[in-house]
Amino acid sequence: MPSIERNAFDVDELLYRQDLYCSKLREFQGEAFEKPLIIFSGVDAPLSRFQNIEIAVAHTKPISLISFVWRTRSILRRNSIPVKSYVAGTPFQPFLVSLLLQFFYYQAPIHTAIHGEVSALKSGGFLEQVKLQFLKVFISRAASVRFVSQRQLVDAQAILPIDHVKTFVTPVPVLNTSEVNRRVNPQTIAFVGRLQAERGVQEWIDIAKHFDEKKLVVIGDGPLLPMMKTQLPNAIFLGSLKNSEVQEAWSGIGVLLSAAPFESYGLAMQEALLHNVPVVSRRNVGSLELNDKYPNLVGLFNHKEEAVKEINETLARKNLGKDFARFKSEFLTAQDETLITLARMWSNEL
Repeated sequence: MPSIERNAFDVDELLYRQDLYCSKLREFQGEAFEKPLIIFSGVDAPLSRFQNIEIAVAHTKPISLISFVWRTRSILRRNSIPVKSYVAGTPFQPFLVSLLLQFFYYQAPIHTAIHGEVSALKSGGFLEQVKLQFLKVFISRAASVRFVSQRQLVDAQAILPIDHVKTFVTPVPVLNTSEVNRRVNPQTIAFVGRLQAERGVQEWIDIAKHFDEKKLVVIGDGPLLPMMKTQLPNAIFLGSLKNSEVQEAWSGIGVLLSAAPFESYGLAMQEALLHNVPVVSRRNVGSLELNDKYPNLVGLFNHKEEAVKEINETLARKNLGKDFARFKSEFLTAQDETLITLARMWSNEL
C-alpha cells in the first residue's frame, strides 16, 4: 500500500478493513493461517492493534514508487518471507509494485482490485489515459481481479482484456452496522465523502440551493471545502469524522444526496441504507444496481430539476421499515459470502 496518505480514509480505518478481510482468511485457512503482512508508506504505524494482520512501514514519509519497491524488497528479504500471494489494493501503484516484486524478489500470484468505473478513464485527462493503457497492457498478468459490483465488472469486460483472468465481485465491506436510534423524520440533506471534483460537488451545491441551507449537512474534507463553504455559508459542516462518529451522524440525516457522475459501488450509499437513510443519486453504476433491487430506497436523477423532485418525494416517503430490513439482511448475508470468496482467491484456492 504505497502512498497510503493520499487515501480518503485514515490509516486506522484502512487497516481495520484489511483486518476484516483477513479474519475471513483465518476462518477459511484454519490451522494453516499465517497473518498476512501489510506494507505501506506515507504515515506512521498506527497505535491500534490488529488480530489478523502484521504491519511493516516502508517509510513514514511519502516516497517514490521505486524507493517503496526497494524498501519492501528489503523487508521481505530481511525476514526471509516466501510470498504466497501479492495482494494489490488497486490496479495502479500497488499492482505495479507487485509486478516489480515478482521480477526482483519472488514469483507469486498477484491479486488486484478495481474500485472505480473503468469507462470513466476513457473520458478522463492524460493521467487517466495512462492508467487505462497500463491496465490494457498488464491486467492479464494478474491471477485475479476483484470488482465491487456486477455492473462494474460488466463495464470492465467491454474494455479490458480479462477474458482469461479470474474475476469475482466482493463489495467494500461496511465496518460498523450497529443500530443507531434515528430522530423522528429528519428533513436534512447530507453530503458524505471527500470534497473533490470527482464527487460532483458543484452539482451537489446547485441542487442543495433549492432547500433550506440550515438543513444541509456536509460530512467530509477535501480541496473543494472552501468553495462549498462560500456558496453554502449557512450549511452545517461537520468536517472529517471518524468511522464511529459517522455512524452516529446518520441518525440526524433525512436523505443522502450523491452527485458523483461515476460510482462503481457507493460505500456511503450502502452505509446510509444500513442506517435507514434513503438515497438520491445521480445515475451511475453503483446507484443503478441499488435502484434495481431497492427502488423505494434509492431515487435516481440525470439533472438538477429531477434531483430536487426526487429529494422532496423521498423526504415525504414513510413506512420504509420493511424495505430497510430487507436491504440489511441481504447486505450482511452477501458481505459474508463474498468475503469468503475473497479469502479463497487470496489463498489461490479458486
